[in-house]
Amino acid sequence: MELFRRGFKVVQTEGLEMWLRRKAGKEGGFTIVEILVAGVIMVVALVPMVSMFDTSFKGIRSFEQSQKSLNCAKVALEEIQALPFFTPHTTEGDTEKWDIDDHFWGERDPVNYNPKDPVDGGVPLWQEIPEAQFYAYGEFEEFPDFRVGVQLAYLDDDLGVADMHEDWLPNGSGLDRPTNASNETLQMVLARISVYWTKSSEGESSYVLESIISDTQAIYNFGAARITVDQISTPDALLNPDRPNAAAHWPPAPDPRGVRVIVEGWGFDPDTVSAHIVRYKYPDLEIDLTYKTENRLEGFINLSTNVPGSEDPTEPDWKGRAAVGYWTLKTRQENLFSSYLFNGFIVEYPKPNIKRYGNLANMDERIGYNNETAAIVKIEGCPFINLLDYPSVRLIREDETGLILNMLTGVVTDMVVPSGSYGYTNTTCTITARFDFTVAAAGDYYLQIVNTKEPTLVGHRASDHDETNDGVADHDNVYTIYEYQPIVNDITVQGSDDPHTAYKNAGNPWTMNISGDHFNMVGSPPVEIFLCSEVTDGLPAGSWVQGSLVSVNTTEIIGTFNVEALPVGDYIVYVRNLINGVAGWSGDAPLRVDYKAGIDAFTPDAYPAFYENYYDVMATIEGYGLLGTTAVSFSNGSVTYPVDEFTVNDTYSISAKLNLIDCLNGNWTLRVEVGVEKVFTFPFSVALGPAVILPPNDAKPAIKINSSGGVGTFVSAETSTQRAYGVASAAGKNEKGVFEVEGMGFPMVGSTTLRLALPGVWFNWMNCATTWDRASKTVKIVSLSMDFPTATGLCDISVERTGSGVFDLHTGRWELVNK
Repeated sequence: MELFRRGFKVVQTEGLEMWLRRKAGKEGGFTIVEILVAGVIMVVALVPMVSMFDTSFKGIRSFEQSQKSLNCAKVALEEIQALPFFTPHTTEGDTEKWDIDDHFWGERDPVNYNPKDPVDGGVPLWQEIPEAQFYAYGEFEEFPDFRVGVQLAYLDDDLGVADMHEDWLPNGSGLDRPTNASNETLQMVLARISVYWTKSSEGESSYVLESIISDTQAIYNFGAARITVDQISTPDALLNPDRPNAAAHWPPAPDPRGVRVIVEGWGFDPDTVSAHIVRYKYPDLEIDLTYKTENRLEGFINLSTNVPGSEDPTEPDWKGRAAVGYWTLKTRQENLFSSYLFNGFIVEYPKPNIKRYGNLANMDERIGYNNETAAIVKIEGCPFINLLDYPSVRLIREDETGLILNMLTGVVTDMVVPSGSYGYTNTTCTITARFDFTVAAAGDYYLQIVNTKEPTLVGHRASDHDETNDGVADHDNVYTIYEYQPIVNDITVQGSDDPHTAYKNAGNPWTMNISGDHFNMVGSPPVEIFLCSEVTDGLPAGSWVQGSLVSVNTTEIIGTFNVEALPVGDYIVYVRNLINGVAGWSGDAPLRVDYKAGIDAFTPDAYPAFYENYYDVMATIEGYGLLGTTAVSFSNGSVTYPVDEFTVNDTYSISAKLNLIDCLNGNWTLRVEVGVEKVFTFPFSVALGPAVILPPNDAKPAIKINSSGGVGTFVSAETSTQRAYGVASAAGKNEKGVFEVEGMGFPMVGSTTLRLALPGVWFNWMNCATTWDRASKTVKIVSLSMDFPTATGLCDISVERTGSGVFDLHTGRWELVNK
């Protein structure tokens, strides 16, 4: 019985076949159960086979990746071998990378460090040799999934790693010819090319290729040092004054042979030497040599191969032109070997010239405003090349030194060129480009066209600051962008009793209408609105608050502002157009922020009026907008007293406790301060009121009786449980006493009449002056010495504000006793 084993599964195929044949021979056919069983057996047999194929595919993919890495390393090695083994440095180009070690020697310390294995001195110690990057991921055109690093080690003739000369420098002028410690010229370098790629599950993998590169130029004394374009015989349209080794491809070249070039070098054999410019993946372009010596070659390169009679009618007009970018000069003789000058020649796009430009609607007009998101500029000129992409269109603003301050890149929306020319024409081409001016600062800009991308890329050319094609920069032909600045005229407050006043303590948030012009309507939000006490450096400053936008058109903005946190004062209206960041504000302060409050009534709670020399007088202030009250006081114009004890009940009332001691009867003004800035007033009067004696009090006696010696010669004082007493006169002896009485309402001007009595019989009275102390809340009178009768018993005391005729009687408040 044949068995297939994949892991733990075993399938007996012979029994399955016999079973199927037996079932097939029955007239009744298969039952559904039998079919399901057969299907399960087949699945069990196939699963391990699928796994086998999956493993095979993975192996194929791994092999394919390894083959690609090998090819990548080989191509990289070819490019390295194309570099000059040695090109001497000069004092004018110390930073340029000319030969192999300039590119790949890497950062070493010391610079002449060439490490070798301490056990086997002939083998490089690669882990100590720095790796220089040749291509990063995405930079190698044919191998974008790989990166390439290169390590170098110079070799002696016996293939051992050389000890470098102590004065050798890889890029030092006069010191850069590779020599060993014995000052012998080295003619071999070992290059180690490492190719890396990433695996999502395993990280980065690599392939390494090592190869010896020999100095064929030194061995055969043959090589090229430079190639330059003949600036005399080649037309200006094809030249680049900044790059003597560059020329543009251009179909109607004056000379059908192409661009005239000069090759300088050594060891040329005039009989057998040939020269080409070469580039990977492109056909070699031969230099038609017309002059040859041992150290100089002259000839022509045709950079536009489809000259009349040779173009392929099935290909587009531009197909035959040499690729833009670096090309390597290859010289060859006797069909034995070649010498390479890597990236020695540059093919460029023709330089564009601007003949005329301006706004789409009127090309004589070159102005715009920085609120425009889609300003269209139209340009006429040539050649505007559009092989693979449109030319780039820029507006550039510079300072006086030529430093770029702003650069706007337009989006080309249309380009018209003569049919079939792809822009390679002396006939006028037309470009329209859309610009977003909202990111532009106001000022004068010059126009620049770049064929076809960024001018810093090799081969891409930019126009001058000129539209007259005379090659002279002309800053008069400029495009001017103006600031689109909002104008603010006025602001009014909806629902306020004063259209130019918003109240801190009422109506928040207030809806306000801002009038003016040039308000932006593009974006969400299109504008920002502020109230501010000042504007500094073009920004809201001092006290300010930002509003919320409700609606906007070009002449009116409606917004809401909460002014609770703003101090009382006058405010400027500030509007910023967000499309360009430009702001405008009112020239003066058209809005007032204030409190909305008032006092309707001020009355004492327990008395019919406010009385002179009363204290702890409870009173109620009634009005509106009182919730923000921070202080209460009153004044008669000469003196102002604070109300230290008050309670804000709600927006309509305040409970206050007043101290009216030292408050002369007459006209006074209540002062209520809302916030810390606004004072509201209300007039009231202080009257001469009843003069009353305070009730008994242990801590502060209302009545004191002193001996006839006067105040300070204390006899007795009233308490809540004991009366003050005086000594009754006796036969032959006249007793006297001095009364100290504390109360309220004793007048500040005039006197208070004090009367003493036995029940029903007044026996003494006199007029007394008032003394008071506001801080201690003390109002009192002190009598002169009074004679006491001979009778004893409880006595009455009464006070009368002089002239009022009203006595405040206190019965039994003191007594006369015998000694």
